[in-house]
Amino acid sequence: MLKFLLSALFVTGVLLNAPNLASGQRKDLSGNTATESNEKDMPVHVVKLDFFQFIHGDFPIYYERRMTNHLTLIGGLGVTYRDYWYHLWVNGIDINTDLGKLEETKPGYSARFGARFYPAATPNTPDGFYLSAMLLHKRYNWVQRYTVDNTSVLRNEYRLVTDLQFLLGYQYISPTGIALDVY
Repeated sequence: MLKFLLSALFVTGVLLNAPNLASGQRKDLSGNTATESNEKDMPVHVVKLDFFQFIHGDFPIYYERRMTNHLTLIGGLGVTYRDYWYHLWVNGIDINTDLGKLEETKPGYSARFGARFYPAATPNTPDGFYLSAMLLHKRYNWVQRYTVDNTSVLRNEYRLVTDLQFLLGYQYISPTGIALDVY
């Protein structure tokens, strides 16, 4: 049951939307504006925090920029710590393996870049259903203690994760500026 709940948290990201960084009338690269009375006034720039990536020991900040009514570009940088999701499946949360004992966790980094395609051609982008392709790279660092011939040895270790993700999702930006992104 715990693994199911963690899986559900993994695929649901709750994101905060910072106030629009653009001033004045909002236009995308094609010259379209989002000021018609029957459309919501969507931001051109969105800054987001993804709280549920903590399961992976990742604390990213995303920036999404509307390029056209169909396309946004998204990028993010983050700090990694301990990947709880990985250890749940590999070691059952037990970070002390047969190979050695985890001595210290050190911060690493994460970076991601991608594009989102919103099929509905409205000035509401980045609000609605989307298809996304994203390249993700993470580095986790730690110090492992090994015992060799009754001698304790400390060794700096790391794990690299590089992933190409294809996602189908839905992003809703409320009038108060809070965004919900389910993918």
